[in-house]
Amino acid sequence: AGAGAGPSEETALRDALLAAIPRSRERDLFARLGVPETAGREEVKKVFLSIARRFHPDRFASPALADLRDAVRDYFAAVNEAYGILSDDRKRTEYLASRKGKAAAQAEAARVDFLKAEACLRTRDFQKARAFLEAAVRADRRPEYGAALAFACLADPQRPDKARARELLEEAMRDPGCDRAFYVAGLLARDEGNEAAAERHFRAALQANPRNADATRELRRVEGRRARGRD
Repeated sequence: AGAGAGPSEETALRDALLAAIPRSRERDLFARLGVPETAGREEVKKVFLSIARRFHPDRFASPALADLRDAVRDYFAAVNEAYGILSDDRKRTEYLASRKGKAAAQAEAARVDFLKAEACLRTRDFQKARAFLEAAVRADRRPEYGAALAFACLADPQRPDKARARELLEEAMRDPGCDRAFYVAGLLARDEGNEAAAERHFRAALQANPRNADATRELRRVEGRRARGRD
């Protein structure tokens, strides 16, 4: 099919392969095939056959696509590996068990990094705290870790980074129970002079955790400033 393809078809095939190659480098085999973890053997087979029809190395036989032969061979080998494991019940079970173990190890490493960062924050060593928290967030996107990193980004007098803090808070505040995220968002709004937003965020923090002493203190300060403004 590749030898007889016209220029426009060759261009489309080239573009499609180049777009698909990054996914073939995924370590997660489900992501590599582009199927959900719930996909059964039939769905896995259907997706694989669709990929095989579209990107089989024989389709890249024309001289115009010669520069892609190694790339398509590597791509097809990666996809074939994923299919071979996910379509075999025993291999799939072993793969899932291995992946679960790795995920647990990652989560524990993230927890340790988070605790180290908390100790650094208490001593105001913001650079070390940020390094530990960046590692924690890479391993585990837990909202509390992101909120702690956002705080460190704002509190670091040497390298404050509001843009990074906003990005982290936007994600962390998707969890309405993460009081720390709303508290830090309140600090950011307060520092920018947006009292209404600061009050809203501090109240959200207290709604998530009525015992958040920091949010309670900041809310009282907001209310005090408002009272003095009326006077």
